[in-house]
Amino acid sequence: MLQKIFCYVQEQNLIQAEDHILLGLSGGADSVCLLLLLKELQERIPFTLEAIHVEHGIRGEASRQDAAFSLEVCKRLSVPCKVVSVNVPSYCKKTGLGTEEAARILRYEAFGNRCMELKKPGKRVKIALAHHMEDQSETVLFQLLRGCGLAGLRGMEPCALDINGNSLIRPLLCVSKADILQELKGRGQEYCEDETNSSNDYSRNYIRNVVLPHLKNVNPQAVAHICETASRVEEAYEYIHGKGEILIERLVEKGEHCARIEVQALREQPKLLQKEVIREMLFYVAGKKKDITATHVESTLGLAECQSGKKIRLPYGMEARREFQTLIVARDNTSDQNTRARSLDSVEVTDTQLQYLLKNPTESLEISLGENGCFRFSVKAWQWGTDEIPKKPYTKAVDYDKMRGGFSLRFRRAGDYLVLDGSGHRKKLKEYFIAEKIPVGLRDRIPLLAKGQEVLVVPEGRMGHGVRVTEETQWILEISYSGGIF
Repeated sequence: MLQKIFCYVQEQNLIQAEDHILLGLSGGADSVCLLLLLKELQERIPFTLEAIHVEHGIRGEASRQDAAFSLEVCKRLSVPCKVVSVNVPSYCKKTGLGTEEAARILRYEAFGNRCMELKKPGKRVKIALAHHMEDQSETVLFQLLRGCGLAGLRGMEPCALDINGNSLIRPLLCVSKADILQELKGRGQEYCEDETNSSNDYSRNYIRNVVLPHLKNVNPQAVAHICETASRVEEAYEYIHGKGEILIERLVEKGEHCARIEVQALREQPKLLQKEVIREMLFYVAGKKKDITATHVESTLGLAECQSGKKIRLPYGMEARREFQTLIVARDNTSDQNTRARSLDSVEVTDTQLQYLLKNPTESLEISLGENGCFRFSVKAWQWGTDEIPKKPYTKAVDYDKMRGGFSLRFRRAGDYLVLDGSGHRKKLKEYFIAEKIPVGLRDRIPLLAKGQEVLVVPEGRMGHGVRVTEETQWILEISYSGGIF
């Protein structure tokens, strides 16, 4: 198995001389196997190896035993190991996230923090993850079930970057779970079992524990074939992407926050390349790739068959429109009409108004947004432990002092986010709407309380962490919302 991993590492250029490899070590079979193999690979490639174990605070004593086991294995192999303890249940309570997502966020945050500590000029730090062929199959099936294009069907890449620009490598993608277990058995190496992996409450666990075994009953080589298909899709994607880059260079005119292409020139290309060109136009104007989906590409491409004047709204404040024989993707702020519309959608609540309410607690401030509802604001004294936060669905209570300086009543804009906790972790407003299953057609009609791009309150929804009522709160701003879309 060592020779197979060595060849894969060389073929994919995963580890180079003088790299610093940070292994995510859970204590489970996969990561323990990768630890043993990387230790032996050091005899062939001169790199530095250390491990990091994230103790999630979920499984009590069992979780602490996993940490102790990881430390012991690393000590025996003379591999430095750092244990980082996080509190996933507390983080879930603060953010409203599920256990699996919260654990992943905190785990990768720990990896990223250690990378920052290790990075020096000229030094390459890479995070090694123990994903194997079954994990790859789960990812491909998961993406397929969600509805994805070629990019999603590629599965996990052997070498990639996380959202913070840290390098991720996956040296075990070429081996199966059975290979890993057989390797550990042959070495007489023990490992930890995480009982949560047997739970089918999570989609990936269900695919792993139920779907894949059924597929193996149909064909014992199902996992290998899924991975082979993902590899072929990767080759096809790279070819199409390369062709698309040539066309973009030749046909697409790029400006500041804007890209345009002649409709006839676009129509002359094969359908796959048309989509690739549109996708890259969207990436260019948005300045990012996340949340740009196949649906956005299809909708934008559909404008090529529409009459002049047709347009659609897209993520990150973008708009795609047909202007005579040209298809244009641009930020909304390039359109005077859209700018005027947005200015009408914003009402300022000033600090002067807030101070008036504080001095006159019996008074209230009422602001109407027409068909989008009405807000009523009032200020009340607050005593922690004796007073009760309003529990009506359309009434919120926030810390008055944290609203000082004023705020805006407006609708969503590109870049809006919610602050989830005291550490400043953020969630894009769009991601929040998706998680709450808010229909796309209603998202632009939900009034928000915001300061800049930070959303403080979503009526009948979530509040930002920074305005919550705490033990230090002396006065609350009570916000009542009526009418509108709810």
